[in-house]
Amino acid sequence: MQAIIYKRQATYMRRGLRRTDKTIKTAQDSADAAKQSAAAATESAAMTRLHIRPFVTVHFDQPFRPRNIDSTLRYTLKNSGKTWAFIKTVQTLPWEGADWADYDAQPLIVPAGKLPTQAVLAEDGTAIQHATFRGMDQTIANLINDGIRPYLVRGLIVYDDIFGKRHWTRFSRIFKIDASSHGPGFIFPRIHRGEPNENEIDGERDQ
Repeated sequence: MQAIIYKRQATYMRRGLRRTDKTIKTAQDSADAAKQSAAAATESAAMTRLHIRPFVTVHFDQPFRPRNIDSTLRYTLKNSGKTWAFIKTVQTLPWEGADWADYDAQPLIVPAGKLPTQAVLAEDGTAIQHATFRGMDQTIANLINDGIRPYLVRGLIVYDDIFGKRHWTRFSRIFKIDASSHGPGFIFPRIHRGEPNENEIDGERDQ
């Protein structure tokens, strides 16, 4: 009789263990499914953000000529993306030298952390940007306008998207006396001529 009781207890214990194993496996399967679902959701969110994020580009569509007095350069910012761009900083710097071999400008640094918003560009929106450059020696200005001495404009646009992600656009343009039908202005660097090219867009990171 006692042996029968022990046998029944052993049977019940085996059944309990099987139920426990099944419960553990179900929990593990649920956890794995949750991880896969979370990973898929994260990937989907990243793809969505990439698809609708803003892209700020720079367009030099206004005439400009280096002079011996202070002069203002005007160019256009355009948001080619599908959501707003919150402009944080805009840097625009000129460079001139005897030859492109003298070019030694360091890359402009993208600032981190929270920054005040200077302007907002809606999707497909544009804005005119102004930069005032100090006048230069007339002899140097003449050499630049004659195409003998190199001259460029370089800069950095820093902006955040609606998700709080940081983006940036670096740019550089070369002065050319016959840049367009409107007259002298700036064109993209011609790398085959050794002209420095700093045009990049962009990196994305958490704040």
